[in-house]
Amino acid sequence: VSTDVAEALSDETVTCVIVSTPTPHHALLIRMALAAGKHVFAEKPLCCGAQEAGELFALAESTGKLLHTAYNRRSDPAIQAAREEVRSGAKGKPLGATLVSRDYPYPLPSYLAVSGNIFKDCVVHDLDYLTWLLDDPCISLRAHASTGDGAAAVARACGMWEYSEVHLGLRSGATATLVNGRVSSSYEHRLDVYCEDGLVRVANPHEGTEGVAFSTRFAASYRAQLATFRAGVRAVLAGGPG
Repeated sequence: VSTDVAEALSDETVTCVIVSTPTPHHALLIRMALAAGKHVFAEKPLCCGAQEAGELFALAESTGKLLHTAYNRRSDPAIQAAREEVRSGAKGKPLGATLVSRDYPYPLPSYLAVSGNIFKDCVVHDLDYLTWLLDDPCISLRAHASTGDGAAAVARACGMWEYSEVHLGLRSGATATLVNGRVSSSYEHRLDVYCEDGLVRVANPHEGTEGVAFSTRFAASYRAQLATFRAGVRAVLAGGPG
């Protein structure tokens, strides 16, 4: 155990690094780890800008190391099943989608201060996986966010937004609405994809149960994405692609 990053990265017995710090620190730590010859598993978002993301992946390629961005929703069994159902075409072309995520537990003020607000902390998950699930990139986006003005809400939110709506226009002509909120008595996540011949749904598995944290809802996907990273590292070490 070390509290010094450079010291930890100099350990030749370490082959992989997990970066799960607040987002503003990601890029520096990823650069340091790749430069030290480590494979990197980085929590989302990878960094704070598109150009910087490109530079990080270029660095990973030049060093021959794996850089994995952890958008864990893609590894969720229910979401993967919905993706397969949509792509099978059994219910026809997707016309639109509605996705609702309500976070729980409420973040600590120290985390909110470095979270990048609700868009980088929460919405980015849903924007990533929905366009992946539908295989339909976003071509237009309109967003709205707000916070209550009561004393309790102001004190709790620390200047951050507690509710957001994002409206997407997709390349196929389909539309989607992403609703995210901070205030909830339990973690909630559900998706309805409206197709020509029916509905494809990701249900909230803990409906009616209070006190369920996001880490419980997505426990299986966290394990699965780490397994994917581990398999990728082993492939690279064996001389193949990650």
